[in-house]
Amino acid sequence: MPAPRILIVDDQRDISRMLRAALGTLGGGSVILDVPSAEEAQLELRREPVDLLITDLRLPGISGLELIHKLRRASSDAAFIVISAYADEITRREVADAGATFYPKPLSLEDFLQGVRRLLGARLAAPAPTDTADDLPAALARLRREVAAAVVVLLDAHAALVAADGDLAALPLAALAAPLLTVVAAGRQVSAALGRPGGSSLTFVEGPAHDLYGLRVGLHHALLVFYAGGQGGAHIGPVMRSGRRAAEELLLLIGGTPAPTPTEPAPAAIVPDPRVTAPLRRRSPDTGPLRGQAPVPRPPAPPLTEAELQHLDDAAKTVTSDAAAAFWQEADHGDLGDDRSGTLSFEEAAKRGLFKSDKPKPSS
Repeated sequence: MPAPRILIVDDQRDISRMLRAALGTLGGGSVILDVPSAEEAQLELRREPVDLLITDLRLPGISGLELIHKLRRASSDAAFIVISAYADEITRREVADAGATFYPKPLSLEDFLQGVRRLLGARLAAPAPTDTADDLPAALARLRREVAAAVVVLLDAHAALVAADGDLAALPLAALAAPLLTVVAAGRQVSAALGRPGGSSLTFVEGPAHDLYGLRVGLHHALLVFYAGGQGGAHIGPVMRSGRRAAEELLLLIGGTPAPTPTEPAPAAIVPDPRVTAPLRRRSPDTGPLRGQAPVPRPPAPPLTEAELQHLDDAAKTVTSDAAAAFWQEADHGDLGDDRSGTLSFEEAAKRGLFKSDKPKPSS
């Protein structure tokens, strides 16, 4: 039986690469093609039919659903998969009516690959062995280029180095590995507490010499992305996009245990403690807070209006540095009004018996 032909249609190249890597693990010598639009998919389909079409729902030109309908009218025997992050219930019904299987984004690769096996059936041979030793460095090198990182490291649960790309000599990896794995593992616990045990987590830590991101790879591995100190914060977007895709790809390559899918019910709502959430009783501003209560903070001052800001700018333009210097010189030599007439000194007040003093009264 000839090897199955699979066509991926998605305008996001990172998604296409992730799907290609995932489908490559199925073996059977599958021919996997990818194009960024439905129009280019039609050109590819005219050259040679496919056994499985995988398409995004929203594409630059005609939609993935329209592409499926065109193939149906052409009496194609292909199976169809639609992936999307935007489909509502009506669209999902339309996808089902078109004879396609729907998978939401972010994609669960385990469910997706099971669906592909089910659709292609006997056309898939036993998975071909892969040389993980060759694939891992290539995957890490690709990630490092995509996110412009200094070093990318994959660690196992025992803080042992699995693979890396970049110069490790300048990194204090031995000291960092164990605490970083603790932080990454804590992210998994937080995901579970939020009701999504399989949810991804991203940790960012800044340092004077190095900034780094930590991402979970399944249950037993962690991906670390290093930057020079002070440069990591500007790369959070690329790391979130490419790092999560790379984590899925690496998990397939190492054959690790995936994080559990969010099948557990969300935790019960936390009932607030009324002793903590009860509003503070307020007294009049001149008497302050009640005993044992923290002072009520004042609300922040409202921001300046555009007119006020313009007034300040205009005023600043009219004051020269010489004028400012002359003002402070005059203030330094002039009398700013330290007028204490009509007041009593400490000694005079004590003589008049206005308050009790520990000092003995002078003899008259």
